[in-house]
Amino acid sequence: MSQPPELPGSRRLKRMATRSQAGGAYEGAFEAVGAILIATLLGYWFDEHYGTTPTGVLVGAAIGFGAFVLRLVRLGRRVQAAADAEAAAKAAEAEARRGRAVERARAKTAGTGREKDDRGDHASDSGDGADDGGAGVGLGLSDVLRD
Repeated sequence: MSQPPELPGSRRLKRMATRSQAGGAYEGAFEAVGAILIATLLGYWFDEHYGTTPTGVLVGAAIGFGAFVLRLVRLGRRVQAAADAEAAAKAAEAEARRGRAVERARAKTAGTGREKDDRGDHASDSGDGADDGGAGVGLGLSDVLRD
């Protein structure tokens, strides 16, 4: 099967897509760390402002960690959905290839004028299993001469 011609700039677009995916991973990491850091700093401010020394930092860190876990769960779901879609596409492609191979095999078998039945025996084109010029058992002389 021939490949479509490569369009100008297609390599650049592929590189950009790869970089965009990598950038998304870094973005998620920075968001997660940032959530913990910002929530902890807000807790520290709360402690300094209201005099509740360890409580604000601990609550802020817990809230930031919760946001971090929530971000990871959402990211995991998105990655899993993308992986499932890719697996389904590959399975559909494999099924289509298998179907084309079966059709080619059927066409090739039909081209010989004989098809195998369920037992693997050759049946004649008439479909009754009888030999065109023989006794109806196995290969007759006419089948041997025809091939």
